[in-house]
Amino acid sequence: MTFDEFMQDPVNTLYAFSEEELRNIKRKISEKNLQQLQKLAEEALSLPLQSVTYKEEMILVKDKHDYESFSIYSWPNPDTKDGLPYIKRDGYQNPMHLRNDKLALRKVSYAVYYLGLLYYITRSKKYYLRLKEHLYCFFIRKGTRMNPNLNHGQAMPGINTGQRGGIIDFAVSFGYALSILQGLKSEGLLESDLFRGLEAWLKEFNHWLTESEFGKEMKECTNNHSLVYDYLQLIISIFLDDYYMMITVKTRYPLRMKEQILPNGEMPLELKRVNSQNYYFMNLKLFIEIGKLLCLNLKNYSLLSRAVEFYEKEHLKWRFNQAKPFTKLYDNYFYYCARQYFGIKDFSLKKAKSLQYIILVDIYGGEK
Repeated sequence: MTFDEFMQDPVNTLYAFSEEELRNIKRKISEKNLQQLQKLAEEALSLPLQSVTYKEEMILVKDKHDYESFSIYSWPNPDTKDGLPYIKRDGYQNPMHLRNDKLALRKVSYAVYYLGLLYYITRSKKYYLRLKEHLYCFFIRKGTRMNPNLNHGQAMPGINTGQRGGIIDFAVSFGYALSILQGLKSEGLLESDLFRGLEAWLKEFNHWLTESEFGKEMKECTNNHSLVYDYLQLIISIFLDDYYMMITVKTRYPLRMKEQILPNGEMPLELKRVNSQNYYFMNLKLFIEIGKLLCLNLKNYSLLSRAVEFYEKEHLKWRFNQAKPFTKLYDNYFYYCARQYFGIKDFSLKKAKSLQYIILVDIYGGEK
């Protein structure tokens, strides 16, 4: 997976692997696939360091250390001379949403995810040293660190200077990089200075996530926003060894299913979206990943099993709204999870040069 491919749909191209899965990948990946992974990681190695302080102009914030981004589906108002207030066009991405800090966040997340995964598998110091530089620059070093809040994320010009969607920016990019860092931490592969610096930042950020109005709004949502929030809070809590918060997320887990999944497996709030397959897949993926990280037996959750069966039945001939083509290679992760966690053995991985095929085929099996 190249950075450009990752940018097409960040939440559906990165994966939160449990520590058991990471050990399995390290143990079983073939030399051929490891070489392919190393070749793909060259781009991550060469990405320049990122910082919110490097933005060319401050549009929403007064402190250059504050993160700012713009709503992905908001566009200039065609009925006003200045384009304000912006209007929503669900499913249609305004390219301007990537200006400034959101692009920097995605670059550092992509780099840390890949470099961390390669360091976990190979123990090659070149991956760790570059990973460490990225983390210090973006989160730890005083002159370039990001302030631990998302008060000005996903803004809609003319309406607000930030909204709860900024949490999505962070969760679907760095939230996945953090899952790889947790794997490194559990193996004793993070130096204490790096761990302490990141730990301090995450503690402050987690306080903001819990106590801010945006965080409280996100937690109370009844669609994918609440799962994004739960995933982010869970992976941070695991990294910080915050067992109370882990139990809190675990308690919410079956309640989220009752809110979002119908008895026939449909998730109606995701199926109403303009690109419903992307959103259904994303929400199903988040349910599975939260369950994996909590070490739950996913087959015991009947509503989740029905959601998996629903996607199994519908995914190849999707009959709901889908304005843009769905990337079918994302289904390789679904095939893997369907067998691994729900006992559905009807699928083999579709051969591809994608990240999900390279790292999963040796532990799952695929097309010859």
